Amino acid sequence: MSNYTTLGELRAMIGSTAGLEKPTMKKLRESGEPIETYISGDYRLEAYQSGFVLAVSGRHALVVKADERREYTYIHKDHTGEKPEYEAFYTVDESVFLDQPWPIRIMLNADDQFQKNEEDRERKWISKHPEIPDDKNWMCGGHASFEDEVCDRIDRERALECLTEKQRVVFRLYYEEGYTQDEVAEQLGLGRTTVRNHLEAIITKLRKQYW
Repeated sequence: MSNYTTLGELRAMIGSTAGLEKPTMKKLRESGEPIETYISGDYRLEAYQSGFVLAVSGRHALVVKADERREYTYIHKDHTGEKPEYEAFYTVDESVFLDQPWPIRIMLNADDQFQKNEEDRERKWISKHPEIPDDKNWMCGGHASFEDEVCDRIDRERALECLTEKQRVVFRLYYEEGYTQDEVAEQLGLGRTTVRNHLEAIITKLRKQYW
């Protein structure tokens, strides 16, 4: 990674994001070609002239700011001491990153946001329909054995037969692959309200079919 532009150099090349609304992934890519790109396995960063960076990790993607200025705090968990585990907090000043390859700081920001999004999905894994039980094991998986998983998948596939093709796509993106409603809307070219309506219809149909 040593051959990459430094964070300081990148910030000198881009515009300020101050006061700008964070664009969607689609709009960011439509704004022009990225001025810097980093690729490692299924992880990809695209830095744009506007100052925003598209971060893609596997099937998940988000937009972060390249000019965000703040200290970075991380937690180190030690399992080697006398106690089973203890946590140590370390803070790195923003200036430390300026002479480092730009992907380092951006990846830290992106990974924090990926983690936060995952935690949010855990808390909001299902549309809060008042009559639907929170059966996360059935909707998203989580099984005690391989046999349980196979049986569960067979039951789920049978239940999904009552959905339209579009509803099945929405179901798999939202419940199985973990995309947010906004991300599903962007991928399918739908409005967020339309995605929400699809989810409500899915839940209602599955409740009649399964519960």
